[in-house]
Amino acid sequence: MDNQVAIQQKEKSRTTRLLTIIATGSIAIFFGSLCSAYLFRRQAPDWFHTTLPHFFIISTILVILSSISLTIAQWALKVEKIKLSYYYATGAMITGILFLFSQTFAWYQMYQNGNYFVGSYSSPSASFIFVLSFAHFCHIISGIIVLAYITTKLKKGGYSNSNNYGFNTGSIYWHFLTILWIYLFLFMNYI
Repeated sequence: MDNQVAIQQKEKSRTTRLLTIIATGSIAIFFGSLCSAYLFRRQAPDWFHTTLPHFFIISTILVILSSISLTIAQWALKVEKIKLSYYYATGAMITGILFLFSQTFAWYQMYQNGNYFVGSYSSPSASFIFVLSFAHFCHIISGIIVLAYITTKLKKGGYSNSNNYGFNTGSIYWHFLTILWIYLFLFMNYI
């Protein structure tokens, strides 16, 4: 009977990993398309570079800290320190939420600097910054939902060293979003 359960868990783990690869691949294609449109539109004569708000630097630091915290939580789970894993996973979720606030402040800072999403006073470059950062913002919300699920399950004792594929899959998604934001930040700032 135990062998049958192990086989089912292994199959579920493979299916979950495949779905994560499909999801992250789809998201990468989506953002790749937006970045391609940005590069194409940039060739127009009415294009001028919009300076990124300083809050985007804070957002970048926060999302990196969140990934570091989640990595420590993964390590703690591997060494069966469930309570420590819970604290660091919660820290990852909280810094993810702070990332959202930082993004909101960044958009307000853009607005205060005369950069609008649409309208007669908007610019193509500012509009693309709003679109790219808002699309990522929406994906971060889904990542925070994943982190909330992970922390809740950790608190209830639902993960262990031998039962961690949901945790690991959620971590892969969160780290992907971190890498994606770093790429977008560098792309919007230097391209």
